[in-house]
Amino acid sequence: MSSLVSALQRFNRKERSWLIRDALGAGADTLCPDFRERLAKTLQEYDREISIPPDAWWTTDFHIDWLIGALMILAESEDAVDTAKANPPGFVTGSQQDIDLLIAWDTTLILVEAKGVGSWSGTGTREKLARLWGLPETLFNGLTPYLVFTSPDDFGVPDTGLPSWIKNAKVSLHMPMIPPDTGLPLLKVQQCEVFGTKIIPKAGGTQWRILKARQPEASEAIIPNADTKRLG
Repeated sequence: MSSLVSALQRFNRKERSWLIRDALGAGADTLCPDFRERLAKTLQEYDREISIPPDAWWTTDFHIDWLIGALMILAESEDAVDTAKANPPGFVTGSQQDIDLLIAWDTTLILVEAKGVGSWSGTGTREKLARLWGLPETLFNGLTPYLVFTSPDDFGVPDTGLPSWIKNAKVSLHMPMIPPDTGLPLLKVQQCEVFGTKIIPKAGGTQWRILKARQPEASEAIIPNADTKRLG
């Protein structure tokens, strides 16, 4: 186990991650070969030689505050524990902002941000990127960090505002997500009000309805070509 992975594990306190590993048992210890291959091909848009080892460590919903703490432990070991430090604006915030999927091995760190049927243009994505952009490069000394976006299609994937400390800061990397095939259209619930014959969406409405949701469409380019790059 690398020092990086060990430091990350000490902060991995999200119950959802624990529950997934508990539910899947030994099968949750490793990423599946198909996922590793697709992620590696995406990363090869930046680094042709990279591959994802079978024993790469992973977790979900990892708070950005925890990432900062883990990297400080990596830099200062136990001297960082229970020691007050200066906290510039936007550094440790006490918020729930997190990384959707975190993968690490040796000195490599991969941050994966995911969207299913939502939009990348929402304030959540912009605020998270701004928070990551504000982290100092010195925090990642000795590491090789990447940021990857994954969604069924690549429409609207951020290509600006990428953190300067990631290796692919000038190359927005997108890995097509393969959505589950239910055989039926996805649905959503929505609060609303009824005015005559019209149903109007309304937050806090006194009524609600079921609607068809925007259906995810898998990208035509399931396996990215390492020779093509989307520049930020």
